[in-house]
Amino acid sequence: MPTDGYAYAFAISENSFAISANSFAISENSFAISENSFAISENSFAISENSFAILANSFAISENSFAILANSFAISENSFAILAMPTAGYAYAFVCTP
Repeated sequence: MPTDGYAYAFAISENSFAISANSFAISENSFAISENSFAISENSFAISENSFAILANSFAISENSFAILANSFAISENSFAILAMPTAGYAYAFVCTP
């Protein structure tokens, strides 16, 4: 084989090695992207869990607010009942009022 043939084969080998190095770099980048995507997925799941916990707490607060409203309504009804009593009831209402 003439000398030019060896040089040509060597150039092909160098190019093949460069392609292999680039392919390895691409693989490393793809793996890094996959890791980042997984981390993003984990963070999204954690955000979803926190959002669900916030929703559950909001629902509990709403239930408590409704219970407070019902108790306030009952207190108002009792106050009206005391005020509707005869004169002795008024005196009782004033004694019991803080």
